[in-house]
Amino acid sequence: MTKIERLTEQTIFHLANGQVLRLGMAPEKLQALLNRIPEIPGIDLSQPPETQPEIFYSPFMARSVWDVVWPLVRTHRQIQKAFRGHPTLEAIARLSYDELRQLPLEVYVSGPFGLYLNHPFNFICRRAIPTLPDGVNEYLGQFRERDYFVRVFINLRTQSVNVEQEHLT
Repeated sequence: MTKIERLTEQTIFHLANGQVLRLGMAPEKLQALLNRIPEIPGIDLSQPPETQPEIFYSPFMARSVWDVVWPLVRTHRQIQKAFRGHPTLEAIARLSYDELRQLPLEVYVSGPFGLYLNHPFNFICRRAIPTLPDGVNEYLGQFRERDYFVRVFINLRTQSVNVEQEHLT
């Protein structure tokens, strides 16, 4: 990390490779969240970037993945039912690929590991599971609106869908 911008409603990390990670959280809120995790001592966003913890970032899905999952997310009965009544999830499912890429990243802090940054709408390949005959084609999308959490599993080859929902406490 070469620079940290502290804006009113966002924190922006500039990486050495030129990539910019825009977090949808004010620096003060992020610092307060970091301070609550005793396993991650000494993280101070006001310090130079080279003193920062590990940052785990899941890159945005390739357009080829988007081409398969987007029509399913927009039309699949189970997914639409899981998103119904949750305005953020309903709205995000209507955005284009480029609009989704521009959304601020969501932040998760996990001690003792560091910061996890995710796109609010993203499908990532699950780790290949030897017991699954088609494990490399299984993609997972995780969506959250406050305490409501939805996991959507899509097989890119077969286009089969599995949806799990839960309320976090």
